Amino acid sequence: MPYPIAVSNAIDVAGPPHVPEPAAELYVVTAYTSGPESTGKRPGHPAYGITASGKRVKAGRTAVCPREMAFGTRINIRGVGERVCDDRGGAIKGKRIDVYIPDLKGAVEFGRQTLEVTVISTKIANRGVDRR
Repeated sequence: MPYPIAVSNAIDVAGPPHVPEPAAELYVVTAYTSGPESTGKRPGHPAYGITASGKRVKAGRTAVCPREMAFGTRINIRGVGERVCDDRGGAIKGKRIDVYIPDLKGAVEFGRQTLEVTVISTKIANRGVDRR
């Protein structure tokens, strides 16, 4: 005995499902340099200016993020701008982020700020899969 099949002529006029905006969270944001005051390395050291992900630091791009944020994760820091999680640091745990600033004076002037951080896109297991 065949089972009845329900057929509907209804049209979905609601449009695509609503995708909520990513939520901003408060982080303590500090700055670091490539120099010995931040990394213990001096120019000439083979790892000077190289991040934990193997990329060279870049002003306006590089951020040190906690391990919960995979390398390649893009974040927006209110008042600072977009950065990419390319580095790790021993003191960067929980709700802390370091942004790369090339000169010590600029890093010191940046100081310690509590700012809103929004994850723009993440990478799954550091394999480059974009999850927006």
